Amino acid sequence: MSAPSATGNLTSTPFCELLVYVLSQALSGSLVLECPDRTKHAILFAAGVPAKARVANAGTRLGQVLLQLGSVDEEALRLALEADTEELLGQRLFARGALDPDALASGLTEQLSRQLSWLSGAPPATAFAYYAGVDLLEDWGGEPVRIDPLAAIWRAIDAHAPKDRMAAALDGLADKTLRLHHDSRVARFDFNVRIRGLLDVLKVKPQNRLALEATRLLDLASLHKLLYALVLTRHLDTGLAPLGVIPGSRVEITPRPGSSAGRFAVRPGQAQLGPVLRSQSQTGQKAVVAPPSSTQAPMSAPRAAPATQRAAPQPATPRQPAAPPAVVAPGTRQRAPLDALQTGRFLSRGEIESKLANVDQLTHYDLLDLPADTSAEQIAQAFPALARRWHPDRLSPELADLRDGVTRVFARMTEASRVLGNPGARKAYDETLGTLDAAQQEQEQIVVVLRSAEAFQKAEILLKKRDLEGAELLARTAHEGDPDQPEYAALYAWIRSRRADATEEDIASSLAMLKKAIGKQTNNVKIHYYLACVLKAAGQAAAAMREYRHVAEHDPLNVEAAREIRLHDMRRANSKPPTEPGVFGKIFKR
Repeated sequence: MSAPSATGNLTSTPFCELLVYVLSQALSGSLVLECPDRTKHAILFAAGVPAKARVANAGTRLGQVLLQLGSVDEEALRLALEADTEELLGQRLFARGALDPDALASGLTEQLSRQLSWLSGAPPATAFAYYAGVDLLEDWGGEPVRIDPLAAIWRAIDAHAPKDRMAAALDGLADKTLRLHHDSRVARFDFNVRIRGLLDVLKVKPQNRLALEATRLLDLASLHKLLYALVLTRHLDTGLAPLGVIPGSRVEITPRPGSSAGRFAVRPGQAQLGPVLRSQSQTGQKAVVAPPSSTQAPMSAPRAAPATQRAAPQPATPRQPAAPPAVVAPGTRQRAPLDALQTGRFLSRGEIESKLANVDQLTHYDLLDLPADTSAEQIAQAFPALARRWHPDRLSPELADLRDGVTRVFARMTEASRVLGNPGARKAYDETLGTLDAAQQEQEQIVVVLRSAEAFQKAEILLKKRDLEGAELLARTAHEGDPDQPEYAALYAWIRSRRADATEEDIASSLAMLKKAIGKQTNNVKIHYYLACVLKAAGQAAAAMREYRHVAEHDPLNVEAAREIRLHDMRRANSKPPTEPGVFGKIFKR
């Protein structure tokens, strides 16, 4: 094996910051970690996205993951594990009809996420080595899987945030007004309902860290982890493009020769299939990785970088001071000449700075240089013409210092085209223009978010006081006020099923709501507990016990789940199967 491209340890570069660095550089290769107890683990990255892992932890085995997700039952798993075949476990379950392809894909994705979350807790003395362009896991497991790197980064931080690094990052935010980047896609992080409620407030009203802490929508530990994650990934607006969501970029990857998969393209940061990389020792040739296409916009590296780099990076070219931008009134549109739009010639510095001066005040129509009564055909034609000029990769070299600004404008144009190109979305957007002023709209959004969050918190308090009726009323208020929050729906469904007058239809309806909530938040232990209770009420004892065991494993402090498991095991131990009566028994029976 060739020498590693970079080495270090988790003391100098915590695991979550390693994930951020690999994503920011769109690296493809293998990362090997060796813990102080000499156990070794490996991760394959494809264009910055984790695609496969091998860890020495029995708790992340595929069978256990599938069982906890409810994708297979214990008997089917046992038969598949005992089968005398060299097939992978997922192939065995699929061949037996015990698992469908979608469930297998979800299980593999969840397995990889859990593996990365577990690795985030590796001791600080753990050493790592990165091998660029080498697939050390080619002969391990199946093909690379789909995973969202932003969700993986958040799970790593949520599980094991490095306290010293997090404190340093928070100190830098002390006196700053925090706002989400306009290109941020916070839904990709798979945050829980409480965090999403706080982010909804931040979207409509940017504020500093102390003001966010004062809202008490999150406990301080969770809030600090959230801000640390958003700072690392640049989804808080720092003037740089957020990681993983640059619009318009594409990465092309060459699959393994002979594979049934052809060339495919994905957007950086979205769910991706990793490429197959071959090491020099396997092929006798230098490892080859299909490079990103010329349309991929480069990402700036965050502060977290591997501790030792064998090849020093080239120093960045110093930016030249820019002339003051020409300010254009929001209501004034300066259209580019038609020949410029058609030929796709380079943008000028003055043109870019003029657009940046008021880009946040422009409507979707302003961004596309279209009147409000424009036709659908004109909308369809406008964006391709603008994209030929405003795509970041068409920027002339001497204007490289304006790249982040051009990326920002292009993102707004992309969103404008998406909204106006959809008749339903355009109608809704048109209705918002001029119907409510910005202050009133902001206030109403904040009130809805806070009212639902407050009702949910009060419902939980009333449950502890055994006021089921009052808790149900508040849970219903929270759910109806914000029906897209799975935790609100789960609490309301669970309370409904516990009513003394609950019918079979009520329990079936609650069960459907909980399964839908689990689909939105697979890793929410509290929702799994609610589901276990309602499954038990519905008479589905085996399914209920699987959920109780899942809860007990991920939340050892949940005494209710532990009690249900203990009672279940005691009943099984005390129950004896009926025996056939003997000869004398048959005689006396007559």
